[in-house]
Amino acid sequence: MTQAKKLVEKNNPNKSTASKKTALIFGIITAFLVLFIGSFCFYSSLYAHKIYPNVKIAGIDVGGMEEDEAFEVLDYKIDAVKNKDINLNYEDKNWVIDPIDFSVNYNPEESIEAAYNIGRGNSFITNVFDKTKLLLFPKTIKISFSYDKTRFNSLFSDIIISIDKNETDASCEVVDNKIMVVLEQIGQKLKLDKLKNNLIDIISQVEENRKLVLPVEIIEPKILSDDVQMAKNQAEIITGQNIQLVHQNEKINISKEQLVSWLEFVAYHDIENQDYKLKTILNEEKIKGFVSSLAGRINQKAKDAKLTISNGKASVFQLSQDGFTLNRDQAVALIVNSLTNQIAGISSDEEKSAEFKRSIKLPVDIIKPEISADSIDSLGIKEFIGSGTTSFARSPSNRRHNIKIGADLFHGVLIKPNQIFSVNKILGKVSVAQGFLAELVIKEDRTEPEIGGGLCQISTTMFRAALNAGLPIIERKNHKYRVSYYEPPVGLDATVYNPSPDFKFKNNTGKYILIQSHISGSKITFEFYGTKDGRSVSISDPELYDHTSPPATRYIDDDSMEPGTQKYVERAHSGVKAKVF
Repeated sequence: MTQAKKLVEKNNPNKSTASKKTALIFGIITAFLVLFIGSFCFYSSLYAHKIYPNVKIAGIDVGGMEEDEAFEVLDYKIDAVKNKDINLNYEDKNWVIDPIDFSVNYNPEESIEAAYNIGRGNSFITNVFDKTKLLLFPKTIKISFSYDKTRFNSLFSDIIISIDKNETDASCEVVDNKIMVVLEQIGQKLKLDKLKNNLIDIISQVEENRKLVLPVEIIEPKILSDDVQMAKNQAEIITGQNIQLVHQNEKINISKEQLVSWLEFVAYHDIENQDYKLKTILNEEKIKGFVSSLAGRINQKAKDAKLTISNGKASVFQLSQDGFTLNRDQAVALIVNSLTNQIAGISSDEEKSAEFKRSIKLPVDIIKPEISADSIDSLGIKEFIGSGTTSFARSPSNRRHNIKIGADLFHGVLIKPNQIFSVNKILGKVSVAQGFLAELVIKEDRTEPEIGGGLCQISTTMFRAALNAGLPIIERKNHKYRVSYYEPPVGLDATVYNPSPDFKFKNNTGKYILIQSHISGSKITFEFYGTKDGRSVSISDPELYDHTSPPATRYIDDDSMEPGTQKYVERAHSGVKAKVF
């Protein structure tokens, strides 16, 4: 057996050589591991109570130091800078931040503990990795500190106000009716988060050089002065026109000031050139407002013809008039189209000149009156149907004047079939402008002067005419107390006062009713003309009851009068109730 083995080995020399190499490699690896482990143990033993080399805290090398020694070094460093101001600057502006203002408090013990624990974790493999890494790369730890975050965040308001500036696009504005280019302005904004991080870094690194340039973002405007020239040209074309609005024989010029007030300058994205430009547009809401003011000037209600009875037949004594209503939407569209056609470049060179005059005929809808000379025969005004008469014999001059003005307002008025007729509606807002004068009026239980005093004579007379014509009374109120000049009969008076009380009745004859007013001496009469429908009217004499005497004389203190003087302001009246069928 031995002889055979030797024979095989002698016959395989390569296998013998490979075995020797394997043994050599194994020996080298074993020697390296022994050396590495030995060195690692020696290294660990050497720094058993010290921070491992290549460890820094806030830029200070504490490697190889025991914790107490590192604390002394850090404490000295912190003491040198902890109350040192931090200087901030941007261009020619400077600010000072004092760490005391936000209660900075350093904690070097925590940072030293973190430095000492590097390479001393719970995992052997991790510790080996960390120690090995330290041999090649330094490890830096920021120093631990605390601060008042609320007070820290409040430090920057003044800086923000001083630094932040909004960017402003170039635009156009109107100065003294001239279109001017407003240049763009570059904006800037403080990068607040970055500034805060930089300040925290300075404090955590306990740097002696405590100067910091503020991080500021520059914001470029979207629209530059070169991008607004088109808008300026468009605005000048619009305001250079002489626009004239025409209605019948009236010509209304739109002033340059008015045109300028309609301009708006709007930014838009030029997709082709991938930039922003400015264009001129018209504010249609303002143009609508202008057209609305025109409507108040142009709009006119149609006026019916006023009729009178002549030789027993209705005829016109005041001609009808067409009404006008400005079509506002069409007017706005015409004005807008006229102006936008200019800036769209479709007008002639002559039209682009500042002296060009453009006329726009205003679109006006014509409103035809209901009553005209042509429609008299269809109204049914052919016979007398009733009247009422009252006396104002004891009235003073102002009251007589007001009665005459009021009576004229009703002469020739037509009441449509089924229309509820209102005295207040015809009188309108009683005023000096209508020609009325001040005279006594009965208001509740007092008599005092007001414009239009005496117009209750109109409503009372109209009340009696409506009764005599057999027309249904819709609204009527008597005076607060008896008024002798409306008597006889007692109880057939009607008071009016704008807006109430009112006197109203209904035309239920099926045809138009024409009112005619007459004043003869001290009597006023209203006559109704229309078509009789067979109704008959009978009015009883008043039945009087509940007679009452006036109360005792009442005295009212008045500080505006001299002491001891008296003034008679109201007459006593006996009271009574009346029934009329």
